[in-house]
Amino acid sequence: MAKEITLEKLAKIPTIMQLRTNKEKDKIGFYWNKTERNEFYILDPKIKEYKKITDGDSHELFEQDIYG
Repeated sequence: MAKEITLEKLAKIPTIMQLRTNKEKDKIGFYWNKTERNEFYILDPKIKEYKKITDGDSHELFEQDIYG
């Protein structure tokens, strides 16, 4: 018998959204709800590390910085 998955559990599954690169194509910006809040992150694919940029505040300024 299959286990029942509640809507609450489904809503807590981390999701990555709106992946975009900067003009130089050396960084990738994306939103991720890893902390149960949509936060803006930047990934450096060369070193395979990411950094959380926002803390729940406006994301527009950070997007302008990475995307130009």
